[in-house]
Amino acid sequence: MSNSEINKGSGRNQDRFTMTRRDLTGGAFLGMGGALLGLAASATALGATPSASHPDPVSNGDASDYRLRAMQSGIEPYHPLEEDGWTIVSGSPVQSVRMDHGSFEAGPLIGIWACTVGIIEMAEMPYHEFFTVFRGKVVATLNGAAPVELNPGDTFYVPKGARIRWDVREDVGKYLLIAGTGPIVA
Repeated sequence: MSNSEINKGSGRNQDRFTMTRRDLTGGAFLGMGGALLGLAASATALGATPSASHPDPVSNGDASDYRLRAMQSGIEPYHPLEEDGWTIVSGSPVQSVRMDHGSFEAGPLIGIWACTVGIIEMAEMPYHEFFTVFRGKVVATLNGAAPVELNPGDTFYVPKGARIRWDVREDVGKYLLIAGTGPIVA
């Protein structure tokens, strides 16, 4: 992968994993499964044309539109960041969310998270999170490793238990998939 980074700082390959839109279209990401591909980008965002056998899920009303250039609505102000375990380091950042599938109690959770400019930290991420930035700019620091700038089209993974710092430099929005540590198939 041309712009991917894997950091083995604590001896685990899952400490930091970043992909760019170029990696998505290069095919390396495609084998990870349709669910994650659908979250990161639909076939139309990759340049494919919907057909009878592979219709555009948005026009069918079957799914939310997670394409990078899609206009998003329904993202509502959420409770203060501190209620989710974040510490505000600087600024007055405010979070907004849109939960499209699942919940924190009965995940996985798929939706959108947005945050205004500021710096926030979480000492221990309470879940696994896989996301793609669709607007804005954020510099993420995972477990004290080198900071990573994330821009629209960049994909990132934060494992449960990780220490994360978000330096939101431009109001940011991300498509996300949040999961716990329970079995995938029961």
